[in-house]
Amino acid sequence: MIFSVKDYRDIIVNLSETTWYDKILDLIFGHPEVRAYSKEIRSAISQPDFVFKSVRDQRSKLFFRKLTRNFFSDYYLLVVVKYVKEIGRTVGYISTVFITDKLPNKGKRLL
Repeated sequence: MIFSVKDYRDIIVNLSETTWYDKILDLIFGHPEVRAYSKEIRSAISQPDFVFKSVRDQRSKLFFRKLTRNFFSDYYLLVVVKYVKEIGRTVGYISTVFITDKLPNKGKRLL
């Protein structure tokens, strides 16, 4: 496990080593530019600027946090979290993380 953090609704969200190294940081298919923003990834989940419901997967939410440093200043960090029911509780798992210059124009805004 890379980290666990509580989201803005107090639900635990996990980032697994497999997702971080094999998916997000993959040099060809991933988004290795987010490596320098690990602190902001946690903040995007615990103190997001915006949250949208995913239009692709009803179990997922899109967490946005405005970046304020480095090359991507004034862009958004987008963290996709999929929530699943486990025994007696709901847990979130980070699916992917990337940087974008736009908020979605579809999907319900939750925060």
